[in-house]
Amino acid sequence: MAKSKVLTGLNYSMLAVFISSVLVQYNDPDTLRWSVIYGAAALNCLFAARCQLHWSMPALVIVVALVSAGMLATNVIAKASFSDIFSSMEMKSIEVEQTREFGGLFIIVIWMTMLLFMARHWSKVRNHITK
Repeated sequence: MAKSKVLTGLNYSMLAVFISSVLVQYNDPDTLRWSVIYGAAALNCLFAARCQLHWSMPALVIVVALVSAGMLATNVIAKASFSDIFSSMEMKSIEVEQTREFGGLFIIVIWMTMLLFMARHWSKVRNHITK
């Protein structure tokens, strides 16, 4: 099965982003929660870069991220300004912190959705080859 060098490169790039996200959780009050979700996203990227990703893996991460985002949504909508979110990485307020967390979950959902479709395609190609 041919794999795209562009998609492989993008998966390794997102792997680096998600690993970096795990590393910056060291001083977060809920380190374990965020390290697990970013770590799971990173593992999905690694398996996808190797064309070994089953569709259920990104689907599970999507569900967890959407549930987490739903729990944060009422706390973040229109509560932090754009400049507060990006002007400094220090914790300015709980609203800014939760808005950043919401943004991270959004990135995870977008990338995992792409991986889900890629994995489903690979599964169909594998099934077609084995028939």
